[in-house]
Parts: sequence; structure tokens; C-alpha cells
Amino acid sequence: MRTRISMIAASAASLVMLTATGAQAVTDEHDHATATSGPNSNACVEDPYGHSRACFAADGDWFALYDKKADGYSAVVEWVMVKPSNNEIIRRGEIWNASGAGTWRWKNKNLTENYTLAMRSCPGNHTSGGHDVKYNLCSDYAQYKI
Repeated sequence: MRTRISMIAASAASLVMLTATGAQAVTDEHDHATATSGPNSNACVEDPYGHSRACFAADGDWFALYDKKADGYSAVVEWVMVKPSNNEIIRRGEIWNASGAGTWRWKNKNLTENYTLAMRSCPGNHTSGGHDVKYNLCSDYAQYKI
């Protein structure tokens, strides 16, 4: 059973300290949240402009994304897994809810326990031609020990 997640003080500035070493290549993971139900979580972040909300439930490693606004943007969570002993990034990715405004979508992942998860909520353009996260509209990173 997973330990209850606890929030660690974090901001985008503190995330700059995280590094990916040359010894271990980190592959970007790109997923779509398609499940229409999942567990509740109170570990959430929202972008400051009201486009999106992203939540994480450590019990089962579920991400939940809510598209808050009918503005043409999709909801995106950008996440990184960090090894606490040296701040090395071991995994990172994006999860997209492209189901439209007013929808919650969930994505199950398998993350490493006793590591730190940093995530932020962003809007983005999701088209057949590609994906474009609007980084200037993202929330700050929040960090959680899982």
C-alpha cells in the first residue's frame, strides 16, 4: 500500500535544480487520458488562467485532468519523476485530455515509489498535426513524495 502523499513546497524555480544525467537517457512519455472514471485526489494543481486542472492519486498512480474552459485548448499535465538522493530526473512525460471542455479524464501510470513527482497543469493545442503545450500559461510545479 502506498504511503499517503504529502506536498513538498515547490515552484518552477526549484524545479530548475532537477537534472537529467548523460549516463541515463530519459525518454519523453506521451499519453492520452481516456478513462472516464478514476479515483479521487486532493493533490491538484490548476493553471492560473483557468484553462485546466491536473490531479494525482498515489494509490494506483492515477492522473486526472479536467478541461475547465471552452477555449479550444486541451488540458495537459506535464510531469517528472525525480530521484530524491540526487534530483536526477528518471522519467518525464505529458498526459492530454482532448475530450473537450467540461470533461474529466484519467490515465493510470506505474510510477516508482519513494521518489518525488513534480507536475504542472497547462493548456495546449491538440491537433492531428501535432501537440503544442502553452508553457507560458502553465501552473507552477507542485512536488509530491509518493
